[in-house]
Amino acid sequence: MRNLSLALQLVLALSLTLALTLARGRHTHAPHTHARHTRAAGNFFHDVHELYVKVLMNPFHEFNTPIASPLFDARVKVLGRKYF
Repeated sequence: MRNLSLALQLVLALSLTLALTLARGRHTHAPHTHARHTRAAGNFFHDVHELYVKVLMNPFHEFNTPIASPLFDARVKVLGRKYF
C-alpha cells in the first residue's frame, strides 16, 4: 500500500510540474504533449481502479483492511511502466 501511495504522489507531482511548465509557456508543443500525458495518466488510474475493485470484490479480502498483496503491487508497477 505504501508503494502505491508513493507512486500516486509521484504521478501527482509530475502532473503538477507539467501543468506549471505549460502555464509558463516553456513547452513549444504543449497541446500534444499535454494531451498524451493526460491520456496516459487517465488510463493508468482507470486500470489501477480496475485492479483495486477486483481486490475488493475478492471474498477472501477483509473489508477496510490495507491491500498487502505483492501481486497487486507488482501489477501497479507494471501499469506504471506501461503508461509512464
